[in-house]
Amino acid sequence: MIELRSTLAGRVTLTVLSTLILLFLVLPIVVIVITSFGKDAFGSFPPTSWTLNWYKALVADGSKWPAALSLSILVACLTTVFSLVLGMTAATALVRSRLPLRTAVYGLVLAPLVIPQVVIALGLFLLFEPASMLGSPFAIALGHTVLASPIAVMI
Repeated sequence: MIELRSTLAGRVTLTVLSTLILLFLVLPIVVIVITSFGKDAFGSFPPTSWTLNWYKALVADGSKWPAALSLSILVACLTTVFSLVLGMTAATALVRSRLPLRTAVYGLVLAPLVIPQVVIALGLFLLFEPASMLGSPFAIALGHTVLASPIAVMI
């Protein structure tokens, strides 16, 4: 296989393709951000007039967005800590140990990636509902940890 980076034409091609892929990924976000400053309720691009009213409503008194944002940050931080501790521990054990069924254990650790998320959600519901933990930040973080830990193990 010829590497693209070894020749000048390959480096130029790689740079052009990388730039096009980056633009393809970033341009929708740019359009959404620009549209968010428009005065229209349903959005139009480019905006006919500019306003900050949508952002004022976001942080206005009585708005539920600040509480939702703080809950999301809390859940994200808890999930990060839980999945990193679990993932690093599992990855270290899988790499350094001489378990006879190491491949099977690795498959079991990665199982949440191939099991449908609806099945995982139902299992978590049946686990958390009797404990009256539904909707608690800790339960939400544990649910996210189930899905994030296999990725931490792979990395």
